[in-house]
Amino acid sequence: MQDQQTDAAEQQQGEGQQHGESQEQQAGQQGEARKYTDADVDEIVKKRLARDRAKIERDVRKQVEDEAAAKKTEAQKLEDMTELQRAKYEAEKLKAEKEALEAERDLAQQTAIARRELEAADIVLGDDLLSMFVSSDADATGAAISRIKEIWPKAVNEAVQKQLRREPPKADQGKGGASFGAEFAEKYSKSMNGGK
Repeated sequence: MQDQQTDAAEQQQGEGQQHGESQEQQAGQQGEARKYTDADVDEIVKKRLARDRAKIERDVRKQVEDEAAAKKTEAQKLEDMTELQRAKYEAEKLKAEKEALEAERDLAQQTAIARRELEAADIVLGDDLLSMFVSSDADATGAAISRIKEIWPKAVNEAVQKQLRREPPKADQGKGGASFGAEFAEKYSKSMNGGK
């Protein structure tokens, strides 16, 4: 209420200044240029600073009050509530806890199902890697597991083949052709690498 009265007073003061300025402008247009003394300028600046300071103080007070209200402890909040409000608040809190526990349980179940399916396909993933593919949504988890079953064997086979690939020893350049060992190693390498 006091803030509203202060706002109204400032508005009237601002309008008065604007009105006074418009009169001064009219006087200036009539040929008389109004000159401000240092005292006039100081007075104008003081009024403007006082008005701005009052506005800032109001804003700071409001912010402090809002922060104080936000810092109320849960016990204080419960104290201020009626029986019905308190019951509703407790019910909402319990409902949120229940939903969080159900989501956690669903995720654990999906992880167990995914682990069984992957182990049946001879794919063993650690918890960190498995958690990247599992969600509480059964359809999304099922799709991710199917994709892993499809991609994993190919990727493992390619990695093993890459590690087994060998380069044959270089032939002696001094003699005209490749040595027996180099030729044998090349034939063996080609047969092991699938003719590549």
